Amino acid sequence: AVSFDEVDDLKYSVLLLGFRPGRAHKVRVELHDPDGDEKTIGAEKTISGPLDFKTPPLPDDFPPLELVISKPDAMEPGVTLFGVNRWLNDVASLDYGYLIAVDGQGEVVWYFRTGHAVADLRRMAGGHLLYNHGSNWHAYESDMLGNVVRHWYAASLVDDAQSSDAIAVPVDTFHHEILELPTGNLLAISTELKQLKHFPVSEVKSSTATGPATIVADVFVEFQPNGKVVNRQSVFDLLDTRRIGYGSLSGFWDTRAYRAVKGGSKDWSHCNGMFYDPTDDSLIVSLRHQDAVIKLSRATGEIQWILGNHYDWRHKWQSLLLKAEGDLRWPYHQHAPKITPDGTLLLFDNGNYRAKPFKRKTPASKNFSRVVEFRIDAAKMTVAQVWEYRGEAGETFYSPFFCEADWLPMTGNILITDGGHVHKENGEPSDDVPADHQWARILEVTHTTPAKKVFEVRIDSGAGSDRGWSVYRSQRLPSLAP
Repeated sequence: AVSFDEVDDLKYSVLLLGFRPGRAHKVRVELHDPDGDEKTIGAEKTISGPLDFKTPPLPDDFPPLELVISKPDAMEPGVTLFGVNRWLNDVASLDYGYLIAVDGQGEVVWYFRTGHAVADLRRMAGGHLLYNHGSNWHAYESDMLGNVVRHWYAASLVDDAQSSDAIAVPVDTFHHEILELPTGNLLAISTELKQLKHFPVSEVKSSTATGPATIVADVFVEFQPNGKVVNRQSVFDLLDTRRIGYGSLSGFWDTRAYRAVKGGSKDWSHCNGMFYDPTDDSLIVSLRHQDAVIKLSRATGEIQWILGNHYDWRHKWQSLLLKAEGDLRWPYHQHAPKITPDGTLLLFDNGNYRAKPFKRKTPASKNFSRVVEFRIDAAKMTVAQVWEYRGEAGETFYSPFFCEADWLPMTGNILITDGGHVHKENGEPSDDVPADHQWARILEVTHTTPAKKVFEVRIDSGAGSDRGWSVYRSQRLPSLAP
């Protein structure tokens, strides 16, 4: 229903969403006056004649969606929104991307061809969509018709605004996640380069040897919608730069932003998730290459606690480490931490290697991912594991990159973006991205032990195809309507 306070024109536009593709539709319009009495259309009609139209079929390049399971009575109501990225001949297609919404039966009810890869995706308070460009330099706000309302770009390293009305933000990159604060400001993850004289030179040989290096440190940047930066906090100022995890010496950013660094850069911290908690104005961030989740004050940057394996933390940080209570397994290379309505911490534990540097890596063929929930007592500085999901018997549940888990408010179910499966030609899981076969799925499970799967949609062209697929994030919306 749409209300008009004043009738001063005979032409109005109403946004209609949720039509399935390749279907014939009839739409009727009914009018009511402010008192609830029906207004007639024509001589004696209270409802308009049918407006006939047919939606086009899905485009030829649309991702292959397969509904695996759907139990609507046990599911959270609403539609599932997600972005799909494509791999073509094992190369990420930066000029390809779709935002898609499916209903409880896995049918497409909305889509938007972005024309570029998509990272983080979420609905803003006003109903628009906010998402990152997969190139790590752009962020967009769009309406549900696909119109770009605002476009920001990281202006420190590129002068390609892509459009004349793009808003410049003086940062190096936008990567992994961007969110809207209650003030209307935007909070993004960016990066900066730092030169070090002493940085570890190996992940695999136990040694105190160090050497000069250019490291990439993550930066949390708050900026106004006009692009003005009002707050920034660098991980470089928070943690021990001599502490590394597997991946800290990789050149992830050499082909993405810092191509001119002599000798290459080192992806020291690799922040891949950020959650804002309005109850105490704090940030909870995931540092993948530190195998750590950290809570810090948004205003001051002061660390409040560190969740993760206790290896190699020097004295300055020892008092900030949460101590394990009971049977607890530390996360490794995790994604997407967030606080649930129960006050617990929920995240996707990708599990890469399940080891610290200098210790033997767990191979992908013997590894697993999981969704895990922790209860943290900040006063006692303790953490206990209260729930986990590791997939069902007989299925591969290991995604070495991407992924997310969301608590669904009405049912308490968990929506899981199992979005980064990587397999070798023989079907064996791999830690190398890309490999021979990339595929993704989105599933909903009950928050029980054992959990029961009530929904699953898979995006997969199959082994041997020249196309692979991945999904970074997904979200269950109560409705498509803004």
